[in-house]
Parts: sequence; C-alpha cells; structure tokens
Amino acid sequence: MNDPDIHAVRAIPPTMAEPTDESVSRTWHKLTRLTAAERSTRRPLPWAVPVTAAVVVAALTIGGVTLLRPSGGQDAGTTVVLPSPGATKEIEPNTDPASPETVTALNALATAAGGGTAVTINAGQLVFVRTDGTANSTSGQAETGGAVASPAVVTTEAEVREIWFDPQGAIPLKITDGVNDLNAGPKSNFAAEIAQARDDLATQGPSLIRPTPQWLAALPTDPTALLAQLRAESQQEGAAWSVDHRLWDTMANLYSGSEIALTPAVRAALLQALSGLHGLTTSTVTVNGHSLVAIRHTEKLSGDEILFDPASGKAVGRRTLYNNQVEYESTWVQSIVNGL
Repeated sequence: MNDPDIHAVRAIPPTMAEPTDESVSRTWHKLTRLTAAERSTRRPLPWAVPVTAAVVVAALTIGGVTLLRPSGGQDAGTTVVLPSPGATKEIEPNTDPASPETVTALNALATAAGGGTAVTINAGQLVFVRTDGTANSTSGQAETGGAVASPAVVTTEAEVREIWFDPQGAIPLKITDGVNDLNAGPKSNFAAEIAQARDDLATQGPSLIRPTPQWLAALPTDPTALLAQLRAESQQEGAAWSVDHRLWDTMANLYSGSEIALTPAVRAALLQALSGLHGLTTSTVTVNGHSLVAIRHTEKLSGDEILFDPASGKAVGRRTLYNNQVEYESTWVQSIVNGL
C-alpha cells in the first residue's frame, strides 16, 4: 500500500502522547485495507480491529512509532496536507445537548430493544462477527492560486472482516477478510497479543474496553446511574477529546464485538442513558440495503455514527465521517458459534 497518509504518520516522533480512541478508529480503517499479499511483504501488522480502545492502541504500532490520526480535513478537489503533530491537541467539546429528535429516536429504540430475547453464551463458545463495509479515500491536486489543478478522485473499496471473539473480554482470536487469515504467518505475534489481552482481563477485570457477558448483564438499568458509570470509565487525563466523545467511540467498539451479549434490559438502558450525552444528532440512512437509524456524535469536524435497526433496537453497524464526508461505513451480523 503506497498511501501518503500512512507514510506521513510514520514520521511522527515516538515521544508523542498516546493516540485517542478517535485516532485509533480512523487509522484502523486505513490499515485494515492491506491485503494478505501486502501483509506478507511487510512487517506484520498486529490484530488491528476496533474491539477495545486500550488493546487496539497497543496494537497499532509499526516500527516503534504509534500511528496517529491526521488532523487535517479532506476538502473537495484538494490533497490532504497533514499539519504538524499535535495541531488539534486542544479539547473542543461539543456541549450541545442531544437534539429532541435524537432523544425521541433513542427512546423508541429502547422500547424495541426491551422486547428482545437474551442470548445464552455457554462456556467455550465464541462470538462470530461478519462485517461488510466500504472505505472511501480522496486523492487529487492541491489548490494553486485559488484554482484546483486537477479534480478530486474518490475511491471506494469494499472491506469484509470475519472475526471470532472470545466473549470473555471481547478478545479477537481469528480475523479474516472472508478468505485469507489476516494474522497468519511465521512473523505474526498474534498469539502473544491474545495472551496479553487475557492477562490484562485477569489482572484488571472487565470494563467497557474489556467486557464480559457477566459484566454487561450486571450493569445498572437505571439510565442516570448507568450514564454516570459509563462517563466515569471514560475519563482520561490529558486527553484531546471530550469524555462524551471517548464514551461514544468506546460504545461503537463495544457494540461491534459484544452487541449480541447484551441482555434486553441492559440494551434498552444503554440507549436511554446515551440520550444524556452531548453532541448527538440523528438521521435515517441506508447502508448495505438496510434503512437504519444513525445516531451521530460530532466533535472537531469528526462525525461518528452508530447504526441501529429500528425494529429490534440493536446496534448493527457504524459510519465515520470527517467534514461531513463519509470515510467508512459498515454493517455487521453477529452469532454464537462453538469454535473457530
């Protein structure tokens, strides 16, 4: 992959602070476009999937340099120019309360979710997730003297991911693109990363970024108490993003690997609790042929959407946008399986 954004972020000094959840999410979409053939000719990438913020931050490292999110936008007809590292370090929280339409949409989803049926996950069983998505990238000449030298070209790539999660900690055990094992090969350190994730779960316990079915089932179902707990777990000293932004991004990651493990009561309570976040808006979108309710959190020109099925209230996908341009969108199907 000859991607200038990837080359640019490799030049970032290794002394820079750790990336935010948002940086991990945006960088992940670019990195996971590597094909199996490309991976075999490069230093193998760790299991870069949006599972838990802490684990993925540790995984997205190449040559000792943590890959960070470019802070520049993509304007139509221009080439992205990366500003100096740390240019958007300042927190710019979106303090707008969730719109009335969003609160109404979340309450309707909660009502639908409360009528669902709990799924039993027995010992030894895994959560299998197939994600079908598309990633958009824009290339073109920079503006010269106020004129665009050449038109922008938007490239859309289909992305398939099949992931088998250990439900105890939402730990990926195998990742494919539907055909190729993306973590195979003699130089892969995937087994060591799985062992480290399990050790972290054992020593630090379950949490939003390391959920277990038991921990999820024990979450408070009072929306006010639940939101307070979620925000407390999303605190991060020296962060460049607001607590509500980090919480929303973490919830997107939790849903992508553990939605099926939620009980109807907790699924409904989460939807009601999230209506208390700032910066939320809603719309109806069509992704992969499905009409879905998109709940978006906006901050610093970045829009992060979790997509919900209106009939069941379940989270079934996500979209990321920058400066109102869709960079990535996907839907997933989750099931319980007996093994890899």
